[in-house]
Amino acid sequence: MTPVMQCYKCYGYNHKISECQVPDQMCLHCGDFHSFNQCPRKSSPAICLNCIRSNITNATPHNSVNRECPVHIRLLSRSPSSLTSFIDYCNEHHVDIMIVSEPPIKKQLPNFPSSIVPIFHHTNTIRLSEHVCAF
Repeated sequence: MTPVMQCYKCYGYNHKISECQVPDQMCLHCGDFHSFNQCPRKSSPAICLNCIRSNITNATPHNSVNRECPVHIRLLSRSPSSLTSFIDYCNEHHVDIMIVSEPPIKKQLPNFPSSIVPIFHHTNTIRLSEHVCAF
């Protein structure tokens, strides 16, 4: 799950299908007005609608839902993550231990406040006690 909202009608960001201003479904692969299932260009390189809208011309070919898209990555870096909210909550409520099952953003760790020391544990057997807040 990503902290950036994406419309699955026009594949733009920061709105849902119910709020979309585009009249018809757009193809996530070629950008034309049809569903991916009906796309006649599936064998051609993908075209990202978000890169076109942002005038990004040097990106490697990818479709409009690719999580490695430069537009998606830029939005992720600006978006407050749920982990940041979780850290803030734990700080406000004086939680001693936070357990996070995985980082919210691949290849990037959030900015932890200096009062928090991250400890990375790789086993699935962790015992929870009182004053523990799990995410």
